[in-house]
Amino acid sequence: MLIITIVVSFFLFLSRAWVGEDAFIFFKYVDNLLNGHGLVFNVGERVEGFTAPLWVFVLSFFRLITGAELRSIALVLGLLLSLITIFIILRYDNKANFFFPIGVFLLISNSAFRDYATSGFETSLSFLLAGVLALLIKYEKISQRPLIAGLISALLVLNRPETFLILLYLLLRLIFISYKTGDIKILIKFLSFPIILLGGYQLFRLGYYGFFFPNTYYAKKGGDLYITQGINYLADFLRSYPLTLIIILLLILYSLYQFIASRRSIYKVQLGWIHLFIPAGFMVLYVLRSGGDYMHGRSLLIPFLFLCIAINNSLDNLINKHFDKSERGTYYLTTLFMAAIILVIGLVQQPYTVRRGEQVNYINDERRHFGVKFSWSEIGKYFGEEITNEFGWRDRGYYYRDIAEAIDMSISVVMPNIGYFGYAGGEKVNVMGGVLIDPYLARKKVEVRGKIGHENDQDWPYTLSRKPTFSYTPFKYWNDSAHAKYKKSRYGHAITDDSNDSYVPVFDISNGEFIKKFSDLTGTDIKFSIDNAQITLMKVLSTDNFNGYDFDVKEYFSFLKIHWYPYTSDVNRKIYDTKRSELFGDERVIGSYEKFQISEAEFSEEIWKRATEPLTTELFLNNLVRGISGK
Repeated sequence: MLIITIVVSFFLFLSRAWVGEDAFIFFKYVDNLLNGHGLVFNVGERVEGFTAPLWVFVLSFFRLITGAELRSIALVLGLLLSLITIFIILRYDNKANFFFPIGVFLLISNSAFRDYATSGFETSLSFLLAGVLALLIKYEKISQRPLIAGLISALLVLNRPETFLILLYLLLRLIFISYKTGDIKILIKFLSFPIILLGGYQLFRLGYYGFFFPNTYYAKKGGDLYITQGINYLADFLRSYPLTLIIILLLILYSLYQFIASRRSIYKVQLGWIHLFIPAGFMVLYVLRSGGDYMHGRSLLIPFLFLCIAINNSLDNLINKHFDKSERGTYYLTTLFMAAIILVIGLVQQPYTVRRGEQVNYINDERRHFGVKFSWSEIGKYFGEEITNEFGWRDRGYYYRDIAEAIDMSISVVMPNIGYFGYAGGEKVNVMGGVLIDPYLARKKVEVRGKIGHENDQDWPYTLSRKPTFSYTPFKYWNDSAHAKYKKSRYGHAITDDSNDSYVPVFDISNGEFIKKFSDLTGTDIKFSIDNAQITLMKVLSTDNFNGYDFDVKEYFSFLKIHWYPYTSDVNRKIYDTKRSELFGDERVIGSYEKFQISEAEFSEEIWKRATEPLTTELFLNNLVRGISGK
């Protein structure tokens, strides 16, 4: 049974092998760390835009010793860690002569669990750590092996921060046990690794990044209530796997019946499995409070794993009542038939959004969304690729990497899809516009909640105040005048037009060195094109000619005042001043770009100062003091 189940698991996981876009955020941090730039996404910007430090360190270790592509490492590691998880459950959650691991079959046939068995995310490592911890809880070994339990709990929190709730539950249990037995050593042993590992990383976080929580916490509004979305997220899981959840519920009820009946039976049933429901419940309550995630099922997989382990051997007593050693052949045939039924029940259930064929309540089936083209016939090629090209984001990243290399300068590009694009861009291309790696956007208040982690992806007055090298603006007139293509790039084919946001216009005209080099590279006088377009506009605009343009003229003049006026000639500035006075009189502030400079720019600069100021021992210590004091 064990070997067959492992083989089936291998093929089920492998058939869903993929690497999601957000995984390349981890990869970019790993690349920069190993290349000596620090634990950063953009070189020179210390922003903690990831949620799983342990996964980053594990990927870094394997990249260092193998030199393999990070995507390949993540795929293979994910597959191995998920299989090891299943093996450990099968091996150590088996206390009867004959066993039927129904929880394992429910796990490996679940669409969400199979998807995140690979994916490039930290989930496979979380499965392993959570699975081992769940078995320790189930067999009531926490107080017997507090040091191991504390180590695994600490590593799990370093991999998924919200699992701190599981650690907290175990801590409360051990406090009670220590009080009851008078043995404080149990508590001390359990807390040793959490204090060293979690405390140590927290001190590093405060000193290095300058904030108490990772930037992802602020970006996903971790401190805010989002109960309506939490209910939506839970409902999505329930509607996706109703048969599986009904089976689990029935097995829970049957296990309770077994426990009661075991008092007068030779087949004793342990109570430890019941303790798995409390930490699982804590995790579900956290999802309900925070809103879960936009990726289908991902935030519920650890509590789902706990439930499956809780009921995994619930049928063992029943099987052992009906079979003895002389009926081993019949046992195998019966359990294989039962396993096939459970697997089919699991496999026929599809995520709700897949059945609907659309995003529902801001929730996606993330693997299906990226349209993975996995093929058994080209499995070697698929596993060996550095990065796939969903939506053309990889090739666009390569294109801007070619520009940075050709002019031998670092550049920045506003591109909210930061994973594929950012990783392909390399160390000379900084990515702006993504809330996960932007401390200002992450802290900006959300007026209307929406898709978690994507609610503050754009704020034009702020974004453009950071002077990105390339960026779209809200004004097509500017965009059209600032286009120039590097035609000799090997990836120029990926840059087509504005219909797919690939032809990002030049924005920062304050950088004279870049403007000259890029103009020479493309054969287009960028500065002249932009200046000429603005002067042409000034000549035709009048108080009677506002409606001929598809933008807010006041906003555009406010935009020009900040981002064009300081960098053009005296003659052009005079033309601007005259036209502005003619159209708007003596108004000193006419739009959001000027308002941002007055009201928000100082706060933005202060936040970014923490992230970009050269790190010294003094700054590290100052950050520690500031963080500990809550400033």
